[in-house]
Amino acid sequence: MKRNLFYLLSGATIVLALSMGLGFAQNQVPNLTGKWVGETTVSDMGQTDEVTLILENTEVGYTGTIFDTLGIVPETEIEDVSLEDNTLTFTFTATDGYATFSVSMTLTYEEGNLVGYWVTDDGSSGDIEFHKVE
Repeated sequence: MKRNLFYLLSGATIVLALSMGLGFAQNQVPNLTGKWVGETTVSDMGQTDEVTLILENTEVGYTGTIFDTLGIVPETEIEDVSLEDNTLTFTFTATDGYATFSVSMTLTYEEGNLVGYWVTDDGSSGDIEFHKVE
């Protein structure tokens, strides 16, 4: 009887450990390296804009470039990149044709997409959702 109880408890412990490990693995953000395409509305212009984000995972963390179809963001390096939990944050420079301004972007990895928002240094903002294409 003691032997059966020992095996039962040992088996239950292994199953619990494996299920906790699988749950932990499911919450991990996969490698985000690749080409991501997203869409946002630029409220100041009243137009939809397609944004491309290219990420690379290096020894020191993520680096990358970003650009859009309206020409507000000519291909530029992203800076101050941070990935904590499931949230990627970074900044980049954009232009409206008259002035250059800073943009901060916050994206959360959700079900295979990067979902979040952007905010300019003058307070303009918008939602954006990226889908991986490469």
